[in-house]
Formats: sequence, structure tokens, C-alpha cells
Amino acid sequence: SNNPENQQAVRRHGGIKPLVRLLSQSVAAEVAAEAAIALMTLCFNNPGNQDAVKAEGGVGALVGLLREGTEEGVRLQAILALNALVGDNIPIKEEIRDVGGLPHLVNLLKVRV
Repeated sequence: SNNPENQQAVRRHGGIKPLVRLLSQSVAAEVAAEAAIALMTLCFNNPGNQDAVKAEGGVGALVGLLREGTEEGVRLQAILALNALVGDNIPIKEEIRDVGGLPHLVNLLKVRV
């Protein structure tokens, strides 16, 4: 939820790592989309969770979902999760760039226009 106490409780009890794993394991597209939605909710206005997702490799995993061939719904959820993850977090913005996320985002914009 967008309740900061609930968001922090999920992090304290180790809930972020399994969600990040679901993004990069060979799972059904619906599972990856739901994991992205959960991370989006946990990271919204929550720098601690944003940093935890980054530490678990979540930025690269979400960017991986933006690649061509990924179902459109999953790509959309990944974009929304990245948006919540970024906030005002400069290191996460830099990581998106460093893991090659910018070309994928630009390509998605070209498809939409």
C-alpha cells in the first residue's frame, strides 16, 4: 500500500528480494507484471524501499522487462515501477542509464508515437 508503515514493514521482513527475483526468473508474464506492480507500490515516495530495490538488482531486472519481445502489459508495469523507483533518487537514475535503460525507454516512446 502507499502507507509508509506498511511499505517499511515489507522491507524489514525481507519482502523486496523475492519480488525482484520474480522479475528476472523465468516466470509467467502475469507474475512478472504483478511483481512490478508490487514494487511500484512499495517504492512510491519511499526512498528506503527505492534503495533496497536498487541493492537487490531491481533496476536491471525492471529494465530487462522493457526489451522487445516482452508482453506489452509487462513492459507497461515495468515502466510504472521504474517511475516510482526513480523519484528524486539520482543514483537510481544513473543506474537506469548504466544498465542500458535509456535506449529501451526511447524505443518504447517511438512505438507509442
